[in-house]
Amino acid sequence: MECKKAHGQIALPIFYGVDPSEVEDQTGNFGKGFDRAKEQANGDMRLVKKWKAALKAAASLSGWDSSVVRPDAKLIDEVVNHILKKLNHSPSSDTEGLIGIESSLEQVERLLSIDFPDVRIIGIWGMGGIGKTTVAGVIFNRISTLFDGCCFLPNVREESEKMGLPRLQEELFSMLLEDGNLNMHMLSTEPSFIKTRLRRKKVLVVLDDVSSLRQLELLAGIHWFGTGSRIIVTTRERGLLVSHGVDFICEIKDLNEEHALELFSRYAFRQKHRTEEFTKLSMRAIDYCKGLPIALKVLGSSLYGRSEREWSALLDRLEKHFNKDIQQTLRISYDALDELNQSLFLDIACYFRGHDRNYVEKILTSFGFHPESGLRELTDHSLITVFDNTLGMHDLLQDMGREIVRQQSIKDPGKRTRLWDHDDVIQVLTQKSGTKHVECIVIDLSKTDERHFSAKAFMKMKNLRLIDVHGAYGDRKVHLSGDFKFLYHELKCLSWEGYPLKDLPSNFNPRKIIMIDMPRSSIRQLWKGVLHLNKLQFIDLSHSQCLIETPDFTGVPNLEVLILEGCTSLSVVHQSTGLLKKLILLNLKDCHRLKSLPRSIELESLNELLLSGCSQLGKFPEVVGSMKHLTMITLDGTAISELPLSIKNLTGLVCLSLRNCKNLGSLPSNINFLKSLKNLDLCGCSKLDKLPESLGYLKDLEKLDVAETAVSEPPSSIALLENLKVLSFRGSKPIVWHWPYKFFSIFRKAHDSVGLSLPSLKGLHSLTELDLSDCNLSEEMIPGDFHCLTSLEVLNISKNNFVNMPASISRLPRLRYLYLDDCKNLKTMQKLPPTIHEISANNCTSLEAISSPEAITDKWKWPIFYFTNCFRLAVNRGDDSMAFKFLRSHLQFLKMSQLQEVTYQGCRFDVIVPGTEIPDWFSQQKMGSSVTIQLTANWYTEKFKGLAVCPVFASFDNQDLLTGGQASDIAIYCKLEAIGSSGTSVFKFLIYRVPSLQADHLWMGFHSRIGFGTSSLLNKCHSLRVSFEPSAPGVQVKKCGVRLVYDQNENDYNSITAKSSHCNENSDIVTGEPMMVDESGKLKRDHEGYNEARPTETGCSSRREEPYPKRLKKC
Repeated sequence: MECKKAHGQIALPIFYGVDPSEVEDQTGNFGKGFDRAKEQANGDMRLVKKWKAALKAAASLSGWDSSVVRPDAKLIDEVVNHILKKLNHSPSSDTEGLIGIESSLEQVERLLSIDFPDVRIIGIWGMGGIGKTTVAGVIFNRISTLFDGCCFLPNVREESEKMGLPRLQEELFSMLLEDGNLNMHMLSTEPSFIKTRLRRKKVLVVLDDVSSLRQLELLAGIHWFGTGSRIIVTTRERGLLVSHGVDFICEIKDLNEEHALELFSRYAFRQKHRTEEFTKLSMRAIDYCKGLPIALKVLGSSLYGRSEREWSALLDRLEKHFNKDIQQTLRISYDALDELNQSLFLDIACYFRGHDRNYVEKILTSFGFHPESGLRELTDHSLITVFDNTLGMHDLLQDMGREIVRQQSIKDPGKRTRLWDHDDVIQVLTQKSGTKHVECIVIDLSKTDERHFSAKAFMKMKNLRLIDVHGAYGDRKVHLSGDFKFLYHELKCLSWEGYPLKDLPSNFNPRKIIMIDMPRSSIRQLWKGVLHLNKLQFIDLSHSQCLIETPDFTGVPNLEVLILEGCTSLSVVHQSTGLLKKLILLNLKDCHRLKSLPRSIELESLNELLLSGCSQLGKFPEVVGSMKHLTMITLDGTAISELPLSIKNLTGLVCLSLRNCKNLGSLPSNINFLKSLKNLDLCGCSKLDKLPESLGYLKDLEKLDVAETAVSEPPSSIALLENLKVLSFRGSKPIVWHWPYKFFSIFRKAHDSVGLSLPSLKGLHSLTELDLSDCNLSEEMIPGDFHCLTSLEVLNISKNNFVNMPASISRLPRLRYLYLDDCKNLKTMQKLPPTIHEISANNCTSLEAISSPEAITDKWKWPIFYFTNCFRLAVNRGDDSMAFKFLRSHLQFLKMSQLQEVTYQGCRFDVIVPGTEIPDWFSQQKMGSSVTIQLTANWYTEKFKGLAVCPVFASFDNQDLLTGGQASDIAIYCKLEAIGSSGTSVFKFLIYRVPSLQADHLWMGFHSRIGFGTSSLLNKCHSLRVSFEPSAPGVQVKKCGVRLVYDQNENDYNSITAKSSHCNENSDIVTGEPMMVDESGKLKRDHEGYNEARPTETGCSSRREEPYPKRLKKC
């Protein structure tokens, strides 16, 4: 523990065969051990005290309990995997081969301030080829293990054009939440659920090559993510960062001469230093490249192994074109390739950049390339990169490759081998000037309106091997007139989004084709009869709403991917589909008219079967033979009423989703045969009223969602799910028969009052999240052994009938998040677990009392209290208010423990309650959203502990950028500007996410000195401006108060601020004395004034003698 404190090392306790509480409290066997140690100490208790302090500190850390994680093999596996994730790359390894970036890395790391608990965006800005992505990648590799979730999105500019921003957003959230089932439908229908999950996670996001403000709005919403999250954005446009409110920007500059020479030498000589005879030539080379890393790499790679004469001749040629472009430098490596790999490079530059390597290799093989050796040679010449199995190429290199193709025929694009430029393509198709030279044509219709072409425009391009038409949706369509004959016998890839004809050409029989990618087409049937297409591996006809039936696939034995998602007219799937031995993915999502599948399926290679949204599909096919590779089945929203017993053959199934299957009445009794099942989603299966006892034998099950079902009595075997981590019974209630109200209202009320009957849960040792919200629960319905959930961190018991909070909750040893929102009958919250991080009790309109903060803040690291619209908590006023007592208790705790010197996590405190009056203790107050404090020299000392803030605000209706129209929370930021003669230092941190409020509320928070900056810098500042900024329209900050917090014996600095403690509406600057903490930790205060918070004109009274009349209940 001393090493942890002195050197910042990580300590990970393992409680093997011992109760963690006994270690922390030093009771039981541990207490007896210390008693013996005391007896043997012979009066010298120093070592014993050190042991006790160390063990108490170790027990407060997050670790492993051998009674929870069983057997020992699993415990060892978890410990080893956790340590492997924590082990970071050393700086010497992650920057090997990277020259001159250390200063940029240091600057970015300073801006990141990982120990600062705010959520912040860091911009990395610079010209193309300067190394922005490299810097972001190194930082990502260095720090990603410090976050709960991470995501690196490369080439955002290009990918957003290809996929669309909603798909990129879906990919981002799926990676951060580690949820492969997440999709745009869930983002639009369950935004609050997704955002709640995101807000509990500290995440790292890298958005590479951002080019528009809209991309930042949809991918970098700073208020979506949990405390301590970091978003890194690389861009060529500094204005985008400024417009998005990014305060932390690092500019990447050219390499200096020393670093440029070192980088060049590494590629030109395969070592750090050049040989003496090449010194002058090397200086010429780096002078030409002007410190641009990509140019230095490519030129160095091109010169490697050549003689002095060759160097000199090549540099002479470059210098003749000095005023033209850097592309002359980049082309040298291209010229060194053989003809086949030159063609391979041009294909990647014109089409395959940003694609999955495995996917591209299959296509390149069909083109006659040797992709394994070819891609390796391109990588060796620094012409391409492979990151996360994705082919990458620098923008400058892509521009060079496309320029090489353009030079094939400058004036007549119809004679070039590859067409991709929009204007060139339109010219060729309009003028029918295509020739046999054209091998690949890419038509981007997102840049044009509706277009009419003659089928004859394609007839002369007989050597086409790739056709790619994309962006054809909405009004951007292509219309073909004339007889479209198929003459492309070399065609390997047919990709045509929005194909306008109802049928393919009658003579369609491309025997060399490997991919038919035609989403949103007008095709009715792909082909008739049997076509022998032995090389065809991929078919995508998604959202082809005219498609009626699938063809006979008997002649397509090597098909691996079949995507028919959103084909809303599809009613027949050919029986041969169930016999495709090499099929890996079958996607039939949202085929609303599909009523049946093949009677049986024998798809031995199938990995994913996606049937969600097939609302008329009433029967799942019989499973024949072994389908051990199938890991995922989604049946969300289907009409299936039961699953066949043959589902037991799916022994490799990991995820089974039956979400919103309204007809599902039961699960198969042999579900226990699904030994690999980890995720079972039954949410919304409203007729499902019983779970089989065999469910308890799914030993690998980690997530079980039974929300919004009719299950009222879960089986007792559920306690056997020792690996279960997430369990939800949200809204689960028995089926209620609603009789005519006039005659049977009494019976209806009795039925409605029935709640969920919980069995013992004591065997769920791995459970971390439990949702029992809206289950008609009262205190006595919580099992007595509830405290045995020793791993539980998140508990949601909102919308229930509790009058008092169940006592067993206080005994949950690891509970961090407790949600009690909308518990309208809840009056008191008694003793809470010491591990609590966040309490949300919004809209608890009867809540009157909460256990004293002294009892619940003793071990808190960053306490957060949300009590919006809890008006009964606003009875006490001013310095006697509940919120102020909580703040006082927190500061007292910090004073006594000096936690702020140990870890940043103890340096925040936040509470929100109804209210309109700021306690006078906040000595700097002002109407509006900002206040400025005048400072004196040396105000920032060791005695300065932090800043206390208290804005008063109201919220209005607002729109959510995430889901485009859903009501949502809005963040408020506290922005600190330390103003001095040498400039202004800016710090910003999130202080609250504002829900819908019925009246004015106030926020009380404390932010410690950690993260403010260095004393040498801040002591040069003469004023500190504190402002409160909403993240979007919908929130008004009416007034605010702040106070600098000092330790109690800071008499030398009592005059740092002027003595004024009253709000002045006309003054720009309001000053006052710093707060003092006395020996007991109590705050000095002298004013009792406070006006009660109350709802506005909605039937609520503000009378002091009757603060909560009956009318309040109607609000």
